[in-house]
Amino acid sequence: MDLKLLLEFVIFILSPNHIGCLSARQRDKSFHIYKLEDGCRESNGLTLPLQLKNIKIGVEDTTYKIAFNIVVNEDIYENYKLEFQLVRCKDKGSLNSCENFHKIPIPYFCKFLNNDGPWLRYVQALKPPLQCPMKKGLYTLPKGLTVDVKEIAKLRLADGSLFQIHIKSFGHTSNKLLFCAFAEGQVV
Repeated sequence: MDLKLLLEFVIFILSPNHIGCLSARQRDKSFHIYKLEDGCRESNGLTLPLQLKNIKIGVEDTTYKIAFNIVVNEDIYENYKLEFQLVRCKDKGSLNSCENFHKIPIPYFCKFLNNDGPWLRYVQALKPPLQCPMKKGLYTLPKGLTVDVKEIAKLRLADGSLFQIHIKSFGHTSNKLLFCAFAEGQVV
């Protein structure tokens, strides 16, 4: 599977911050986003060092415009690992059919952060620039990001499939949970 397209899909799924339904059309396929939640079971309701806030999304034809803030609640000096676990379910009504679909581990995020890749335009759009060690503060996307679902359609995802994405970040040495989120979307 093409890592660039998979990362585009993950970024696309993570876009909105509301229940409700957004869609963009592409070749008789629509991608609907149902939710994005900051946090996870493992956080036990605690405020984690990294949080997503004020997520906003707009859609026009096949293009989504995404804006959000990253709040860093404490300086993070150690390198950290990031993990995207994609889970595929037959459809929204068949949550008992869910199975792990693909895992994207990024073991040394600080090394990965500024390497040339499909994520670089997203990293460079943040103000101030995101870098390691990560300093306490607010990181914003003043111009937002754009994601075109035509690229996501190339992944040939099964119509009707529901995708859940579990995102977690841990300190590389301490294994401390730094960030987690959950997103859900469907191909129709």
